[in-house]
Amino acid sequence: MERISVETSGPGGSGASQTGYPAAAPAPAGQRFGARSSAPGFLQRVQQKVLQGALVLGTLFLLLWVASFIYGSFYYSFMPKAAHSAPVHYYYRSDCEPGTLQPCSYPIANVSLLQNGKHQMMSLGQKYRISLELEMPDSPTNHLLGMFMVRMTCYSKERGRVTSSTHRVSPRPSASSTRFTMLRYRSDLLRTFATLLFLPGFLSGVSQQAQWLEVDLFTDYTDDPFSPSVEAMLEVLSSQVQIYSARLNIYAEFTGIRYLLFHYPVMSALVGVSSNLLFLSMLLFVGYMRLLFGGTGTTSPKLSGRSTTNKSHTSGCGGRS
Repeated sequence: MERISVETSGPGGSGASQTGYPAAAPAPAGQRFGARSSAPGFLQRVQQKVLQGALVLGTLFLLLWVASFIYGSFYYSFMPKAAHSAPVHYYYRSDCEPGTLQPCSYPIANVSLLQNGKHQMMSLGQKYRISLELEMPDSPTNHLLGMFMVRMTCYSKERGRVTSSTHRVSPRPSASSTRFTMLRYRSDLLRTFATLLFLPGFLSGVSQQAQWLEVDLFTDYTDDPFSPSVEAMLEVLSSQVQIYSARLNIYAEFTGIRYLLFHYPVMSALVGVSSNLLFLSMLLFVGYMRLLFGGTGTTSPKLSGRSTTNKSHTSGCGGRS
């Protein structure tokens, strides 16, 4: 077999002999520069994925924040304060007859039932347990006193007001309760042993010979929504009683949902925030789907009428031709 030599002339005019085998086609530019062109595309895809992930995380964080804010607002508005405590300062009446050595009245104290003098301390419709805490010296006078009565009377704003700490303008009570109490009995031998045991504390002033008494005045007190109580008068019905200090304690007795929110705060918060988050996610998903597919199948009646009219005219012209 003979080879056929073909002489071709290049652009410069010089001839070049080539063999008779067909010459290979030049490689496309896309194949030659495939490695270079694929790098920017890969970076664009990575950048797009990062932006999508950041958008999803930002949306989830926003939904979680809104769900937590809704639950916190509900908890703050629905749950009242669980406990209130106020000091009680007893006093005696000062209008006694001249020359009277013994107090001419019982120890009495006025306690405000308002927070900062404006807001109600007790929520309407909520049951409360009200107790008086007395710190009394373990003295022979209190032991000889035996049982004594403690009375609490609540007053509303409409039925009267307190003008000073020692004078009252004849209000009518809205609620009243009277309970008795006494010091706990301890034998002489037990008191002697207790004195010897706590003698260093008594001498240094760290502790003192006293007893704490808690008197339950109301067990299920509910404030009147039409005339809520604004202050209370506390009386100890004994002129010989000796008292170091006293405090009025008000405890809320929660039931139902409030009981769960107060005694199981972590579980309640998880359930509440999760429910809000699920509800907000459903709203967002429904809104997104409506925005995405809501306008694809709907057309304006005027536009549809015009399009049908144009089609009819077109078809008529075509028929004529």
